[in-house]
Amino acid sequence: MKRVGYFALQQALIFGLGAGALYAIRRLTGRNLHELADAPTLPELGGYVAVCGSVVALSAWLLRRADPNGPGLGLALDRARLRDVALGFALGFAWNALPWLWVLVGQGGRVTDALWLGDLGPWLPACIGIGIGLANAAFEEITSRAFPMQLWRDQRAWFRLALPAACFALQHLTAGALDPLRLLNLFALGIVFGWAFLVRGSPWLGIGLHAGYFQAALAPSGRFDSGAWMSLDRGPSYAVFDAATLVLATLLFAHGVRRRAD
Repeated sequence: MKRVGYFALQQALIFGLGAGALYAIRRLTGRNLHELADAPTLPELGGYVAVCGSVVALSAWLLRRADPNGPGLGLALDRARLRDVALGFALGFAWNALPWLWVLVGQGGRVTDALWLGDLGPWLPACIGIGIGLANAAFEEITSRAFPMQLWRDQRAWFRLALPAACFALQHLTAGALDPLRLLNLFALGIVFGWAFLVRGSPWLGIGLHAGYFQAALAPSGRFDSGAWMSLDRGPSYAVFDAATLVLATLLFAHGVRRRAD
């Protein structure tokens, strides 16, 4: 029961702080920072770092209290885990870039503006966008994957994968109502990121996957002040791609459960 209380407290903080911060910024400034819809200011970035750091520190403290002799959150970084981040970023980016690459290659779409064209050139926001994407991925993978999966590390793999994935999907309701298919897609992504933790024993591969996936969504958005790389003359359709993501998540879930059962 103690673990249930620790988990509930940690999740309540994530939900409360996430919803509260986004609401306060929208109410005070009229801007939306969810998925970098608007570029964050320096004070907002500072507040974000403070809040995220506090929740990560609390998660580490709660995990030590629940399991003093356990392996912790798996945050130690070495060359192998740096390679995990790089590999994960490349794979996550490649997967989520498929819809807009199909627009360009298969549907005759075109780039209407880009960092490397003319006088646009906001390279600094692009670099900041990558940094924010990595930071946010680290925060979410540590708090939404590493903490619950280590807290329940003596439980069956299906439970360790499904519980964090469900909470991860529901956390996105802090930005507003979502349709059921979007929630299902977020649940599937949670399974994929959880599988990465399950097979590697640390959040670093998942951090790379998560950051690369986010960057591929931001890159063609045309929101150059927030870190986009280009704008396209049409948006991609995600229906087939979301179905493929669900299939991938199902296969990885089955692999993770079977792997732990062997």
